[in-house]
Amino acid sequence: MPDLRTIKTKKSIENAFLELRQKKNLEDIKVSELCSIALINKTTFYNYYSDIYELSNELEEKYLQQCFLGFNGYDCLFKNTEKFIKGIYNSFNNNNTIQILFSNRINMLVEKTQKYL
Repeated sequence: MPDLRTIKTKKSIENAFLELRQKKNLEDIKVSELCSIALINKTTFYNYYSDIYELSNELEEKYLQQCFLGFNGYDCLFKNTEKFIKGIYNSFNNNNTIQILFSNRINMLVEKTQKYL
């Protein structure tokens, strides 16, 4: 079972990242800036992640899994394609975090969702 300090630290890193990601492109986010917002030092960040891209990838996977696990319309893919597309769209559209993570990165969203379909 994870240590409570680890859970709190990772949540603080996640929140800081999402805050920055709302304002900046992924490539423009600096570890030092994230650490300042998360109230941690860089060593702590690097204990969990090798760089910003690893953090982003972990969060993208986490929130994509949530979207797809919460979607129950796979059975209508071929029977009622319109219902399937609307269901997937609503699943993504209602997840603000997905919108933040993949802002200006639609190609990455398409690439990562392919493994779920």
